[in-house]
Amino acid sequence: MDFGKILKEKRHQAGITQEELAKRLNVSRSAISNWEIGRNYPDIHTLVEISTSLGVSLDELLENSTMTETMIDTTKEMAVNQKKKRGKLFFVVALCSIVSVMSLLFFSFSKQPTIVLNAVENADSEEVALFNKEDIKDITLKDKKMTVLFTIPKDSEYVGYYVDGSNQKGFVNLDLYKTADSDVNQRKLVHDGLIEVDLDMFTKVNKISVNYKK
Repeated sequence: MDFGKILKEKRHQAGITQEELAKRLNVSRSAISNWEIGRNYPDIHTLVEISTSLGVSLDELLENSTMTETMIDTTKEMAVNQKKKRGKLFFVVALCSIVSVMSLLFFSFSKQPTIVLNAVENADSEEVALFNKEDIKDITLKDKKMTVLFTIPKDSEYVGYYVDGSNQKGFVNLDLYKTADSDVNQRKLVHDGLIEVDLDMFTKVNKISVNYKK
């Protein structure tokens, strides 16, 4: 016997109308009608609710019914569809993760201050002079610690620097100077080709201008 006929028979035996059964299952009355005429079938979860509502076992509902084969095919199809959905979901999650990482990297790099070499007029004295551009070989910045690698003539035994800027605008100016006179009253250090400049005094650093002799 077809499932639809079995369902109709068990419903009549339980004294329940299509509308009453539809309310119990939270479906439309037309859904009940379609099941009973064999137009389509309920899913496995609804089938369990039907057996509970009518007070019959699943075996009774599916006895000699062609619905069993149909449900097997439907279950297989649902499994394939779920696998495809999981694959799509994994792809979307992976794509979102990549976009998030790239956004974080972009944001991180975009927050790094810009370092520029700036040519300025230098009022040379007999004691102190700004670095020449060719003196400056490399500049790196990490955690507000700036390192300047340089080479200058041996007669410039001492080097020094002067830092000023604006916290409001995030601009920092760095003057690098060289001298052979150890008595010059400036901030000096005996150099080994490297200067480390601490920028912790500035709460905001967007741009660093390293000035050299024009």
